[in-house]
Amino acid sequence: MTLSTADQTRPSEHQILVNLGNRYVVFASQNSMPRSMDFDPEKDSEILPRVADESDVAGHRIAETLRVSGFETVNPPKAYDEGWDVELVDAKGARVLVQIKVAERELKQKDVVKYFEFLAKAAGKGQDAQIWNLTSKN
Repeated sequence: MTLSTADQTRPSEHQILVNLGNRYVVFASQNSMPRSMDFDPEKDSEILPRVADESDVAGHRIAETLRVSGFETVNPPKAYDEGWDVELVDAKGARVLVQIKVAERELKQKDVVKYFEFLAKAAGKGQDAQIWNLTSKN
């Protein structure tokens, strides 16, 4: 689930390469298809030390290895002190701040309210921002 302050970046059209624990994964929605894949996990990933418990390093590894089609990833972002994990910069210089949340449960209403308040604060500063919520629950 992605919550965003701006529609101009069209999060649903991103293709994302990221390391989740001990494996690389490419995420893409139907909105980014049928174009070809922007990433090949075999060619575009780096070998990282294996971890015994993937959940121990999930947030860190995601921020460290994140690649988004059409964007350069800045980690840590310039606004790091404000709680952002990654900054995405497109070819035109547009910037999107991303906060990555990793949880073992689905979002609750109080989480959504808190996230929207955080996004409203960013929007008030003129920042384009997104919160990515990844859960391990199937």
